[in-house]
Amino acid sequence: MPLRVLLLSPSEVCYNPRLLKAGDYFTGRGAEVTVFNPVFGIADLALYESFKASRAWRFKEYNISKRDSQAWAQWAWASLRHLAAQRLWKRGWAFGWSFPHALNKGLIGLDTSGERYDVIVSNLVDTLPLAAELKRAHGAVLVYDSQEFFTGQARSAWAMAWVREAERRCIGEADVVIGTTDVMAGRLDEVHGLSSPALRVRNAPSEAPPANAVSETEGDSKGRRERRPLRLVWHGFQINYRGRGVDVILDALRRCESDAELYLQGRVSDEQRALIQEVAAEAGVGARVYFKPPAHPEEIVASIRAYDVGVSAEQGADENQLLTSSNKVFEYMHAGLAVLAPDLPGLAETLDEYDVGLLYPPSDPGGLARCIDMLAHDRARCEAFQSNARAAAAEVTWQRDYSAVFDRIVSGCTTGHEQVVDGYDT
Repeated sequence: MPLRVLLLSPSEVCYNPRLLKAGDYFTGRGAEVTVFNPVFGIADLALYESFKASRAWRFKEYNISKRDSQAWAQWAWASLRHLAAQRLWKRGWAFGWSFPHALNKGLIGLDTSGERYDVIVSNLVDTLPLAAELKRAHGAVLVYDSQEFFTGQARSAWAMAWVREAERRCIGEADVVIGTTDVMAGRLDEVHGLSSPALRVRNAPSEAPPANAVSETEGDSKGRRERRPLRLVWHGFQINYRGRGVDVILDALRRCESDAELYLQGRVSDEQRALIQEVAAEAGVGARVYFKPPAHPEEIVASIRAYDVGVSAEQGADENQLLTSSNKVFEYMHAGLAVLAPDLPGLAETLDEYDVGLLYPPSDPGGLARCIDMLAHDRARCEAFQSNARAAAAEVTWQRDYSAVFDRIVSGCTTGHEQVVDGYDT
């Protein structure tokens, strides 16, 4: 019988890339994949439906998008129960149905009656208590993908208390715990005293880029590359002036001696677009800052190949930002771009290992400006970083990292689990 896997998604799975890639991995090993997928309306409906059609997965949905009367009714019911769950938790009610639903109202719609799963995959602490319940109910292997260092994030006091309690109770029930970097995996081991060390699965694209996939800048002659401005790209799900370092990048651009251009790719509200344009104009760089629409979640790498350098600007505001490494750094590498990133442990481990770019002091626009100018004036060095990025992309893939997770599942993980070989029970 094929291995039966449940991905416990906190929202539309097309915007949960680590779950998406895990599902593809299991499918490639012959497993039957089911996604529990609350529908909040985050994803464009056409994009979401096309994504579903592209996967041979079963989708169990709970629609609270308010797009129709049924979705409105389900949203109202979920909101009432969610509010009750939060109030009970804040009053010290730390057990029963309310605890697993205190952070995510969409989980209230999960119904697994009559179902049976061999593996449960959770990618957020928000879903961990519910995943632990399902593990016990189904006798399943639990994979907890700690895609952030959740106990090191900035949250409200009550939410932070809930997070700590959720991991205290439930992380020990996980048969496999995953972190996004080596430093995060080590910290998870230290904080939670894990019986089996956490594994590193990086936020890399699923597979290596095709052999014929080249950066669009490779088609430029050497003279043309040296004459035109250095093209920088920052991409993310949502463009905001503050929070992910766009303010730092704009300040750095103002300080640059070179005429580098900045392309911001992602969703942006009218308010944030106007704010960024105003700041850029006042800094005298408005003509060198451009907005680009978001790419399809599975076409990000292809969408950024036209640039020279990918910029990350996390500021190390909390322990999570110190330890993790975002998708964008690996997407820059797979697109064949040089990388500029703050000197934070989770980011530095990749840049140091593969020599794909430069590190600058976190939240230091002057340091970032010097790095930009260095690459703008020394195109040979920039191209060396780009070449290293293309070489690293063949090695740094989700498929390669996740094989260690699958091997641990295969090994049985804990006494009482059946062994699994190539997606089939034996």
